[in-house]
Amino acid sequence: DADEADLIDRLRPLIERRVIVEPEIDVFRFRHELVRESVLASLLGRERRRLHDRAWAATVEHSPNAFAELARHAAGSGRLDELARLAPNGVRHYLDRGSTRQALVLAELALQHRPDDVTLHELAARAAWLTGRGEVAEHHASLWRAATQSASDDGIDALALLARIAYERDDYEGAARIVA
Repeated sequence: DADEADLIDRLRPLIERRVIVEPEIDVFRFRHELVRESVLASLLGRERRRLHDRAWAATVEHSPNAFAELARHAAGSGRLDELARLAPNGVRHYLDRGSTRQALVLAELALQHRPDDVTLHELAARAAWLTGRGEVAEHHASLWRAATQSASDDGIDALALLARIAYERDDYEGAARIVA
C-alpha cells in the first residue's frame, strides 16, 4: 500500500545489499531461496497468510498461468478450494510443456489437501513416471487404481501404467499379472 516514492525508498537498499533482484522491470525476487525462506520463517503466521493472500491476488491479476506460484500462495493463504481447483489444470499445463518435475510438485502439493482426489493421483502418477520416479509413480497409480475400482471407471489406464512401471523395473512376472 506504499506510494511510489516510498516503495522505491524501501526497495533500493534491499537491491543494493543484494537481498532482492529485479530480473524484469517491476518484478522483484529474493536473490536466493534461503533468504526468502529465512524471511518467511521470521514472520508470524498471520503475517505469512496475509502476504500469501496479497501475492495470490496479484498473481491472479498479472500471471494467471503461473500455476506453481498460485498453488504456493493458495496453500499459504489457506485457499485450499482454490488450490484444488487450479491444480489439475496447472499439472496438465506443466506436463504439456515438458515440465514434469514442476507438474509432480504441484500435484503432490494439492494432494496434501485433497488426498482422495482421483484426478490428482492420475496426474501425479503420470508426472512421477515421466520424471523417472518409479516408486512414487507406482504409489500414485495404485491409489488411482483403487479409487477407480469404486467408481464407474474401469481403471484400465491406471492398470496400464502399473504394468509399464513393473515392466520397466524388469518385473516381467508382475507386469504379466497386472496385464492378466
